[in-house]
Amino acid sequence: MSDFGGGNLSQLHVVYVLPTESICRHLIQLPHNPYVANSAASKLVNLTTDQSHVFAVRVTIGYFEYDAATGLGAEYGLEEGKARRHRAFYVIDRSVPVGYQEGQDMNTDNCILIRRIIE
Repeated sequence: MSDFGGGNLSQLHVVYVLPTESICRHLIQLPHNPYVANSAASKLVNLTTDQSHVFAVRVTIGYFEYDAATGLGAEYGLEEGKARRHRAFYVIDRSVPVGYQEGQDMNTDNCILIRRIIE
């Protein structure tokens, strides 16, 4: 009890000192521990990905006869040298939400970023 001025605890006064603005400004500039310093970057891990949801699609359509024995016959116009093939190139972004319902034209055009018809 002698540590508190003769054992009388009622005479003990606790003084609270509020930090001044200059001290607070200095504390803000101090480097934080790595957990606090990287907390903003660690939140991004759950929100981002290193995988792209963008695909390049090249489509070629040829017209063929149907053969009942083999299933695929000769190409139309091949004998005359006038075989027609339609080509197209698309860039599709699957991160864009689109709807699909059979028989309805929904917002599937929203995910197509580039559409080129190649003749």
